Amino acid sequence: MEIQRAQLALLKGLTDAPDLCIRVAKGGLGRLDRVELSRIEPDLHGRWLTAQFAAMAAGRDMPESFEKPSEADWRIFLQGWREAEGETTPAMQAYLWSDEEDPGLYCEGAIGFARPLIADATPSGLRILADYTASLVR
Repeated sequence: MEIQRAQLALLKGLTDAPDLCIRVAKGGLGRLDRVELSRIEPDLHGRWLTAQFAAMAAGRDMPESFEKPSEADWRIFLQGWREAEGETTPAMQAYLWSDEEDPGLYCEGAIGFARPLIADATPSGLRILADYTASLVR
């Protein structure tokens, strides 16, 4: 779970650099070049890398497999997210539709997505979390 918390902290730390926030939200730090990486606070970068290596070691030592999330899993998660927000917000829409026209809004949506994802301990939430996390470290 630390890898997701590290990613959330990283996204929050990039709200002043929404162009980087989008890139990190879409693919982790692996999508950034050296110059872009140098713009990230070293503590946040280090936390992410430490969490990533710990997750790799845990996966090697005690591998777990998760089914891919189903349409029903996504429907349950998205309904819960929308209910928690009170409605579908513009930030949610920007993130879910990959609308990068307003990078700040997209970044806000990515942060908003990560929060309930980390908190959701239901079987469907864990399938989504596992699939999403795997997409960040490929």
